[in-house]
Amino acid sequence: MILRAVVNFYRYVRYHIFLVARQGWGNIFRYRKMEFSTTAYEQYWGNNTSQGREEGIRFQVFSKLVEENSKVIEIGCGDGILLQILKKRKSIAAKGYDISSNAIQKAKSKGLDVEVRGVSVIGLNEVADYVITADCLDHLAMPEVLISQLRGKFRKALLLSVPNSCYWR
Repeated sequence: MILRAVVNFYRYVRYHIFLVARQGWGNIFRYRKMEFSTTAYEQYWGNNTSQGREEGIRFQVFSKLVEENSKVIEIGCGDGILLQILKKRKSIAAKGYDISSNAIQKAKSKGLDVEVRGVSVIGLNEVADYVITADCLDHLAMPEVLISQLRGKFRKALLLSVPNSCYWR
């Protein structure tokens, strides 16, 4: 009976705990080259992805946070729907940046001041009342680099949001 318990404990340590620890160690310390491609992102914005999104909870929250007649810069503006909504509801002066030329074309068709620019070369020379980065930090390998670049580029608030995959209406 005791021998069986010792053997089972040995097997558990040898074949379970050791493997889990080894895998965890590898995930933390093993170097993996990261490669990013904008191809899938361009295809995403090639479709009509804004349909039915105007009354989403994210837009309601940002509308409550941003004051009227403010200057707003959005990093990762996509097709500009958030800027368009804020412009309509709050009469903001809007500027947007995104890496996708397809998304920027859609935002320009909405009459927005936007340009193609990746976050690694954002280099903002202007200061706004609000800088918004909505649901794009999770796409970056090192989001802290973008956040540190945005330091001092807003007068009132830096508004960040990340998708909550656990929340589903």
